[in-house]
Amino acid sequence: MTDTSESRPPAESAAGAPPVQPPPSPDTKEAPPPEAAGGATSRRPWSRWYLHPAVFLALVALILTGWDAWQTRLQMDQLRHDLAIRLADADTALGESRAMAMRAEAAVRELSSKLSAVEAQLAESQSQQAALEVLYQELSRNRDETALAEVEHLIQIANQQLVLAGNVNTALVALRNAEARLVRLDRPQFASLKRAVASAIQKLEGLPYVDIEGLSGRLEALIRRVDALPLAAHARPQPQPSPPLEVSGKPWLDFLRLAWHDLKDLVRIQKMDEPALPLLAPEQSFFLRENVKLRLLSARLALLARDEATYRADLAAAEDWLKRYFDTKARGVAEAVAEVGELAQASLSVDLPDISALLEAVRNVHLGGGDGRGR
Repeated sequence: MTDTSESRPPAESAAGAPPVQPPPSPDTKEAPPPEAAGGATSRRPWSRWYLHPAVFLALVALILTGWDAWQTRLQMDQLRHDLAIRLADADTALGESRAMAMRAEAAVRELSSKLSAVEAQLAESQSQQAALEVLYQELSRNRDETALAEVEHLIQIANQQLVLAGNVNTALVALRNAEARLVRLDRPQFASLKRAVASAIQKLEGLPYVDIEGLSGRLEALIRRVDALPLAAHARPQPQPSPPLEVSGKPWLDFLRLAWHDLKDLVRIQKMDEPALPLLAPEQSFFLRENVKLRLLSARLALLARDEATYRADLAAAEDWLKRYFDTKARGVAEAVAEVGELAQASLSVDLPDISALLEAVRNVHLGGGDGRGR
């Protein structure tokens, strides 16, 4: 620090004595004149003003303020630079956003057009679906009505086969087809009819089996064999084996023996246990065979009609004719007679159930509105 005594005025010197001036130093310049000294004395208090603490503090504060202002300016410049960069980035992003927005708007317009087209197609599809639903309901009603008509027709066939022909197998086939159609319909209103058909099928399956087809086939084969059966009137006795000729060594004796052997074969005597049947002309033989075939054919028709009385009567007549007019010693005739006897033993009497109630059940389904209209 600078000595404060130097800044004091001369009036403040001790005891009013004149001030003592220091000796001049070699480096000290020559003192100015009194006038100049007096003027310097009057300016001395202001000559070192910068050495005052307040001034120093003010300078320091000013420097600090300037430094702070400079730093603040640098920060502001940096902020402006960053802000400019960010604004540029924002402008770029804004441009990209605008481009994306334009693309999104174009995509939205395209999607809107597609959505309109889809809505139009959906409306058309809904209208088509409604039309198809109406058509399906109409077809379903027609299908149910057609199926019921088929079921009724099959039940009629089964009833006719049982009543008119007594054919259990054909009736079973018809009823099973009717049941299959009812199962495919799968309508709850047909449940009672389905149960009635199933009950009728169960009754027919419980009947004793009569092989009508097998018996009919045996009769048909027998009819074809009638033309080959030999008649009794045309039968000839079987030649008896003659003993071998003895050779005597005499030619004339051997000749006589051979001649006698041949003469004996010219005449044959046969003993008849029964009266001999008269010979039949060819046309009579034809009609005999045809009558036998007609009897067998009538028995076959009676078999298909389950007419047991007619069946047995025709077979009995055919068997009698075979035994009377055909050669029973021949193998074919014996087999035919035996087969006719076996066929006559077959039983055709079966207590057939009445399935006419099924027709009434089908008609009740029609009248009750159960023709497929209920959904």
